[in-house]
Amino acid sequence: MRFLPPLLAALAFAGAAGAAPHIPGDDSIVLERLPAKRGDPFLREASSLRKVLQSDPRNASVAVRLARLHLDRARIDSDPRHLGQAQAALAPWWNEPDAPAPVVLLRATVRQSNHEFPEAIADLQRVIRQEPRNAQAWLTLATVQNVHGDPAGARKSCERLSTLTMALVAATCAASTDAVSGRAGAAFDSLAAALRDSPAAPVELRAWAIGLQAEIAERLGRGAQAEALYRQSLAFDRDPYVVGAYADFLLDAGRPAEVAKVLGNDRLSDGLQLRRVLALQSSGGDAAAGEARQLRARFAAARARGDRVHLREEARFA
Repeated sequence: MRFLPPLLAALAFAGAAGAAPHIPGDDSIVLERLPAKRGDPFLREASSLRKVLQSDPRNASVAVRLARLHLDRARIDSDPRHLGQAQAALAPWWNEPDAPAPVVLLRATVRQSNHEFPEAIADLQRVIRQEPRNAQAWLTLATVQNVHGDPAGARKSCERLSTLTMALVAATCAASTDAVSGRAGAAFDSLAAALRDSPAAPVELRAWAIGLQAEIAERLGRGAQAEALYRQSLAFDRDPYVVGAYADFLLDAGRPAEVAKVLGNDRLSDGLQLRRVLALQSSGGDAAAGEARQLRARFAAARARGDRVHLREEARFA
């Protein structure tokens, strides 16, 4: 998980001070009610859908809408509680192998986010058997295959997209695999061509492609070009992954003072909070120690609840 809920952070601090944490004896006990922002359309829609599911928990279309709503919010906020909310919406089908394809696709997305890669791959293959032309299933499968160490499988999945969706989607999918398979230069050029040929592509899609271009340029040693592309991508969409990649670029360039501007003042995921700590540490001063204590507490709480997903960030922190 990327975020630590405030209550767990408090328990982690209490544990460090020697006090025993309170463990509820029943799942129905309410520990905390988070303040809702009035007028927030996300909260309004989520609340409305949740009420429907309370009376009809196996309403698949409503469950899919609610799960997708929380997954979209998780991407924006990097808050893992939204993954839990998505899983709760899909709970009636969580262990059913023959669940409806839209449910299985979102179940795979949750599993991918929690690094349950074999289970995610099995789910995605189920969807593809039912719906061979499901572009989202092929794209998600390619992503999981890539991070799971199967670039050849990922490339084949990307190739299936060429007749199923926008050319820029297929090109970005293929470039993400080619860039780590010894073909970074060709991947960069193919992305550039695809972006030129897709001027009307949605903003989020262009941001994804340009963010990948920035990473490839950095890998090729084209620092100035990489920075320009990072900035361009973030101007379209402040995707947390691209924010982290650009923060790393600035840290590697010896420019830690600029990292705070990139990160902003919002509550950060563990990965972005780590970049803040590294930047403060490089800049000197006393602020780094306090920020590091917060991050150390987050990692301690993650261990306490058995969450070992983001070990890379914890290793880098150590």
